[in-house]
Amino acid sequence: MVEFWLREKIETDYERVVRWAGPGDKGRDVAGYIKTSSDSVWDSYQCKRLASKLSPGVLWPELGKLVYWSFKSSFSVPRRYVFVSPKGVSAKTRELLEDSEAIRKGLKKNWEKACSELCEFAEIEKYLADLEFPELDAVDGGQIVGDLQGTAVYSIFFGGGLSKPRPPVTPPPPAIDSHELGYVNALVEAYDDHCQDSVSSAPDAFDHAEYGPHLERSRANFYCAESLREFSKDVLVAPDRFEDLQEQLNDGIQPKLAEDFPSGYDRVRAVSSHVTTVQLSDHPLRSELEPADRIGICHQLANDGRITWRKPK
Repeated sequence: MVEFWLREKIETDYERVVRWAGPGDKGRDVAGYIKTSSDSVWDSYQCKRLASKLSPGVLWPELGKLVYWSFKSSFSVPRRYVFVSPKGVSAKTRELLEDSEAIRKGLKKNWEKACSELCEFAEIEKYLADLEFPELDAVDGGQIVGDLQGTAVYSIFFGGGLSKPRPPVTPPPPAIDSHELGYVNALVEAYDDHCQDSVSSAPDAFDHAEYGPHLERSRANFYCAESLREFSKDVLVAPDRFEDLQEQLNDGIQPKLAEDFPSGYDRVRAVSSHVTTVQLSDHPLRSELEPADRIGICHQLANDGRITWRKPK
């Protein structure tokens, strides 16, 4: 959960976020930089997954690294230094974080025990005495939960469905857009395969008493599915889960798609009916899926060239 909080909350506040956690991190788990430049003002986030509240004893080795490595000019002193501790911090720790002079005295008192592997205290004594500490703070589980409300990951941990309602679907524009040409051309081919007269273009299809309304409905369905794709980017932790949904429906329509039909148009209608009955595994978008979305996803698949309606002659 902490990792998701860092991604959802922290990355929106900075132009650059670096995850240093690991060997050689010099006491930096996550650094958020206000600007992309190397000399940018930055904030440091130190993650502590403890079984109990963060105690003062945890502060000294971590803040000792801050003192030592800034003394060595490995990085500038951050603007803020935040301990991320889901269990929270003890009352004494909170008092220390709010009193930089108490932190200074505590580091001096505990250096030999907690920080001697960095250097002898005498080496940094003057630097510590003059150091202007960053703003020190701590984030607990309650704040993490609050900050995650309204994000894509909230329902994963706490339930309650998707993080926000789906907006109304925008109807298709009057003119066919270039990004629609794949599925529209596939439909025109299907109409031509069905009709005794030639249907060679979208205008021909629109002028037809049967194909015109079908093409209009197909465009509305396609835009419905496109709106669901955009919505998924806001509410799913991994936006590629929409491709998972497409794949499930694609698998479900393949048997029907492979059947023999008199024409490509008959295949379109049969598959469009069948896709509304395809059973889906547990998927975050399942509750939002309307018949129009399912049919529109078929047109997305045709738009990408993954399915065809008319069999080659």
